Amino acid sequence: MNSKPQKPNTEETAQQKALPFCGIIMPIAAMGQYEKSHWDRVRIILDEAIKDAGYTPRLVSESEDIGVIHARIVQNLYDDPIVVCDVSGKNANVMFELGLRLAFDKPTIVIKDDLTDYSFDTSPIEHINYRADLRFDDVRDFKKKLVTAIAACVARKGKDENYSPFLGHFHRVKVTALETTEVGSQQFMLDQMQALQKEVARLANRIDIAGRDINRDVVGEYLINNSNSRRDELGARISNLLLGKTDDNNPFVDILGPKVK
Repeated sequence: MNSKPQKPNTEETAQQKALPFCGIIMPIAAMGQYEKSHWDRVRIILDEAIKDAGYTPRLVSESEDIGVIHARIVQNLYDDPIVVCDVSGKNANVMFELGLRLAFDKPTIVIKDDLTDYSFDTSPIEHINYRADLRFDDVRDFKKKLVTAIAACVARKGKDENYSPFLGHFHRVKVTALETTEVGSQQFMLDQMQALQKEVARLANRIDIAGRDINRDVVGEYLINNSNSRRDELGARISNLLLGKTDDNNPFVDILGPKVK
């Protein structure tokens, strides 16, 4: 007998949205000796610790707003009051995003597994280590250390506005701030759609890989008519088609046309 679907806990969801964000920088795909399932387990551990510390966990690439993913990452790296970065495996994207966060001189906690050695450039920052095999006892102790570190890092920044997690170790450094521009809702939507169309044009430049005859004007018109859809979902569907991946339910199948022979 099938059980009735559970109604979403709106109270819990509202509470999570009310909590400040804690950004997460970490690998999410398989690489080297690490399988994707390994990072999935690490993500669960980080989410639990961050929630225990009183924050809402999210990858810095995640956002409810539409827009080019790179702009979203930079904005979150600048806005999030605390960021936890896992440098295990020294993934290039992770190290780049960590560099941006440190350039903003915002509270940052660096973690790594026991298979990864220290990087010279980030050695001034204290690292919290964990076992790569994610043994239960070690995970439990690691989560306690991470919760304590998050609270201490944020508290230190609150008490001392000049607190610098990284740049303070050096001299003649001026912290860069992101320019904030206020626009109306219509202008905002127009800017987002223009950014989305530029992303489509960038993806369309990979036509030689997919072998498709792409009408960019038709694609742009489709995006405008479907502007309520998530930008990352639309981009993923376009990218899948350009890479020749099968997706029978893809709304872009009809407008992108058949493969060029």
